Amino acid sequence: MVPLAFVTNIESRSYYQINNNIAIASDVLISGGRGEYVNTPFENVGNLTNNRSQCSQNASSKDAIWTSGGKGHLSLYILHPFVGESIIPSTKIMDLFVTKKPSVYGSIPASSVYISGSITVPQGCELSSGSTLEIPFGEFKATDFKDRKGQVAKNATKFTKELQFKCTNISDGVKIFLRIEGMPNANDSNAIDMGNPDIGAIIEGANGKILVPNDASVNQELSVSGLVDDTHRTASTTISAYPISTTGKLPAAGDFEGIATMRIDVGVSRMKNLHALMPACLLLTASAMAAPSNIGSAGDIHFTITIKAATCELENDSIDVNMETVVLQRPVKVGKELNQKNFSIGLKDCAYATKASVTMDGSPDPTDPSLFALDSGGATGVALKIKTSGGEQQYPSSTDSTPVEHTVWFDGTNKLNYIASYVPVKPDATVGTANATVNFSVTYE
Repeated sequence: MVPLAFVTNIESRSYYQINNNIAIASDVLISGGRGEYVNTPFENVGNLTNNRSQCSQNASSKDAIWTSGGKGHLSLYILHPFVGESIIPSTKIMDLFVTKKPSVYGSIPASSVYISGSITVPQGCELSSGSTLEIPFGEFKATDFKDRKGQVAKNATKFTKELQFKCTNISDGVKIFLRIEGMPNANDSNAIDMGNPDIGAIIEGANGKILVPNDASVNQELSVSGLVDDTHRTASTTISAYPISTTGKLPAAGDFEGIATMRIDVGVSRMKNLHALMPACLLLTASAMAAPSNIGSAGDIHFTITIKAATCELENDSIDVNMETVVLQRPVKVGKELNQKNFSIGLKDCAYATKASVTMDGSPDPTDPSLFALDSGGATGVALKIKTSGGEQQYPSSTDSTPVEHTVWFDGTNKLNYIASYVPVKPDATVGTANATVNFSVTYE
């Protein structure tokens, strides 16, 4: 045997590697009185005969042929399951030396054996709908991921997809499994990386278990149909996918994407022997191993998601300000602020926002449109004034749509502080219920 890397012994035969997928064992016929095939490598194996018959072409019998060393068997062993074509380059696998005196051999072999060729495995499954399955998660606020490490994003829904595959050369009784490969998120290996360290994509099988990327032990069995034609079957299963927070932190804003590859494994394969009469009277035998094997990619899953910059959230959607009872003193002083009451618009989770702009929408007072009108049926000649704690007046948006700007800080809760007061706008103002409804909106930068 020429210097090839030893792989293993199986049934007293030594296998040597000839490419990444295949190893080879060889037997040589020793005729004469021995009359058997001997596994290589060997040394000093005699033919157990004392004449030249079946050993030399110069034998006394005209019917004698060269048989010792003239025939053999090759056996191929599949080292790694593969799909497609595996090339065997021209490779010397054996040098045969002969001698009349044991242990005394020349440097020139009597014969050499080479092997070359290819083995083709035309087997696989592909996604019926095309090579890529698109799953758009949609648009989320960064705050949808905050404090939700390992959990689905707030307001997210699971995307459930039924997968149909077209499979080629799958035998009866073969089980087919789907598993996932792809780059895992650095902070959560259960999730596919989305190009943002704080978010990832989770894929679940039909049984609800997570298909962990690059873990061959976690898979989903497919339902396999009968033969559609001579070589094809269909296979199907259902998967679900959803975005999660991998850190609990606010993720950066932007458009992100991730790719997962669907791999198909077969759980059973058949033993097949390929016999061919080779030059130099060698019999080639190839055996496929009965073991789970990967038969290639069935397509990709492409995830997309958009994260909006984390602006602030209101602590309360509605704010009640109790103005209490106001005493109108006579004579009424028009323009005087009465019963000043402090209130705040509370903001939280203001990551990436540095400015909040507030507009207020309410009916302007007909006498002084810079103020907000009170509800009808109560006090008259009185209006509501709103200003910031710094003294900047907030006008009804229909009077002046210019918003009032506030600086916000992203490291905690922000309070936009205001003062509300009643203001007489007529000298003949009357007492009564003094309610007003003002709607406010906040935008962020």
